[in-house]
Amino acid sequence: MQKASKATTEAIVKLTNLQRRILQRLGLAVVVGWNGLPTEVQKTLFRTASTQGLLQDRHDLPEDIARFLHQHKDDETST
Repeated sequence: MQKASKATTEAIVKLTNLQRRILQRLGLAVVVGWNGLPTEVQKTLFRTASTQGLLQDRHDLPEDIARFLHQHKDDETST
């Protein structure tokens, strides 16, 4: 899996408010539906989230993501 390019990282910084809200909603949808996703999809999403973007150099990011998913595994939301 490739890490984010410098151009991709810079694009993340320049997101508009609307784009940030869209990403937040997509992220929420993933978290809410996480348990229903096939294991291979979960693994792919987890690897991608752990290695892409501005925080790719944080060594504890995968653990932070895993902890967040575990803490919110039974969350439900209304849309």
